[in-house]
Amino acid sequence: MLLFLCCLRDKPQEDHQATFPVTGTQLHEIFPDTPQDRCDEVASIINTYSDDYGLTTPERMAHFIGQIGAETMLKNLDEKSYSASRILTADKTRTIRTHNGKKVLKYCSIFEGYSADGASCPYPYCDEDIVVPEGSYSGSYASTTFMQGMNKTVRANMVDELPRDPDFFNVVYACQLNNGGIESGDGYRFRGRGFIQITGQTNYQTMVQAKWDAVHGTGTKDFMCRSETCDKNLDNIANDLDFSMLISLTFWKAGKTNDLANKVDESSIEKVTEAVNGKAIGLPNRTLYTNKAYEILKK
Repeated sequence: MLLFLCCLRDKPQEDHQATFPVTGTQLHEIFPDTPQDRCDEVASIINTYSDDYGLTTPERMAHFIGQIGAETMLKNLDEKSYSASRILTADKTRTIRTHNGKKVLKYCSIFEGYSADGASCPYPYCDEDIVVPEGSYSGSYASTTFMQGMNKTVRANMVDELPRDPDFFNVVYACQLNNGGIESGDGYRFRGRGFIQITGQTNYQTMVQAKWDAVHGTGTKDFMCRSETCDKNLDNIANDLDFSMLISLTFWKAGKTNDLANKVDESSIEKVTEAVNGKAIGLPNRTLYTNKAYEILKK
């Protein structure tokens, strides 16, 4: 049975020797911009649970550390909205789709002069499309050259001084993973949290609520009720390191990710990334940190 917060905290760390332990020194070598004390704390938590979740080889551990490091640098456990410049370069906000036979930006309402009716799903089209011409996109994404040269201004309410801007998340996460429309607030409510940045109502329901209920009993804590109380419970996934790690490990194990992580190469990193994110997003950073972790851990 999967073990959660209250079930394992009573067991002192010194009583458990992981099959393949990691050290804070190793993590700090992989992530030098992350404080040593944070690396020590994360290493201790990983070692507590690694055997239960199959992280028993340098290959599997490298993949896990590479993924959580690329997502959070081991310290940023609550997803932050993008800067105006990142909106023009990030995969998410460069997403395109087809409308009236043309490729258009999906999240056009991020930009001034464009709006979309966000009351319901499926995801709405803007009142006017931002057309991406042939040669200015590849696969599902507009090119950064197109984005930076289209002379569109990002709406101020998408990138204001809040580190986690509700308007931004409500636009880019609406109508996916069982989230409601833009106006439902689900995009912000179910934004990325934790070491693997679990995102979307579906994943919170299956990987957080269902697992909590199985261990603690239905009704002991509600993450899904779309109220202030439940929102505070969701925020604890980012605020409590131990619980955050357990949620991420549960997500990892449930996706049978270890089966994809028995060697470290370009193909396996892409497959693990797809298992964690649903698609191969952010491969350069994930490849960098997975390979770096492997080189350090296999010594």
